[in-house]
This record gives sequence, structure tokens and C-alpha cells, in this order.
Amino acid sequence: MASITSKLYFCIIKRNNDEFELAGISENKETWYVLPEELKDLSLHEALSTKRAIINTINSIKPINGYRTICIKLDDELRKEYYDEDENLCGSLIDYALAKKNLCLEIEMSRINMIVMGLPVEIQNQLDREEIATIEKLFKELTKIDECVSNIKPKYDNKFLSNEISYNTDTGVFGRISLFVLIKLTKKFRCQNTK
Repeated sequence: MASITSKLYFCIIKRNNDEFELAGISENKETWYVLPEELKDLSLHEALSTKRAIINTINSIKPINGYRTICIKLDDELRKEYYDEDENLCGSLIDYALAKKNLCLEIEMSRINMIVMGLPVEIQNQLDREEIATIEKLFKELTKIDECVSNIKPKYDNKFLSNEISYNTDTGVFGRISLFVLIKLTKKFRCQNTK
């Protein structure tokens, strides 16, 4: 968002004895940019913490352990501190958000890998790892594989084993798995490993 404002709003919170936090910054009091934990300490914001309005705010909330949202006229020092070269408020926060997004993607891939590692090797080899970036895509691929092999009829009839196990689809777990296919693949996998 390009800067067209002449003032900024700051939310200051008292945390401990003499510790104050810059909890958020806004251009319009509607959209707030929340700072990452490592940047919330008000003392880190030298251009801001020396402003008379901030000093008065600190003095007013110190005895009541409270918070205040204040408006400060934007000067060159604050503009340099809180805007990037394209006049976007808190450019470093965008970098922070992108880093968090990448971390979440890594966690998602770890979850996918944990699920795939528990599958028989034959099933693992049928999965396209380039295409599967979410748990939902993994379940769709497993459902496709399950549908392909579920047409195979068992060579024996065991009244104690059902051919299907139903799972709750509301929880995002794939619709059904053919128990027969899993048993057959597990036996095949065990036979291959013992050779």
C-alpha cells in the first residue's frame, strides 16, 4: 500500500515495570501492522521513542499498566524508519510474513513426508512429489490410487474382514481405503524385504 498519509497511529502497551511494547502501526486505524516479537520492544524504535508524544504516552500509561493508541505526524525520520523504498508501510514486516509463510510450507511438507513414509513403497513410488504440496492434494492422490486398485477382487472371502474402512470425511481424511489392498501390499512389501 503506497503511503498517502501524513500521520501514523501507534499502539503502545506497558508490559513490565519499565518495558513498553510497540504492538502495532497503522495509517488509518483500520488496518494494523503487527510487529514480530523481536521488534516489539519500544526501546528498539529510537526515532519513535524520542518523540514528545511517545514520552507523554509512556508517562500516562506507566501508573495504570495500560495501553494507548496515539497519532503522530509523519516526519522524514519516521518515514525512513517505517516505510520501505516504495513507500509501503513496514517493508520489513512483509519480509517477516514471507519468512513465516515459508516456514509454514516447510512444516506442511514435513507432515506430508511423515504420512508418505508410513505407506508401502509401491504406493510411495506412484505419488508425484512435485505435485503434492498440501495434505489435501496428498489425500486426493491416495484416493485416486485407492480407486484404481479397489477394483481388484480378493481371491478369498473372509467374513471377518471388511473390504472397506470408512473414515470421517469431515476431518479431511480421505474417503475410504481398501483394507484388502493395504494387506496385500503390506505382505508384498514384507516379502520383498526378506529376499
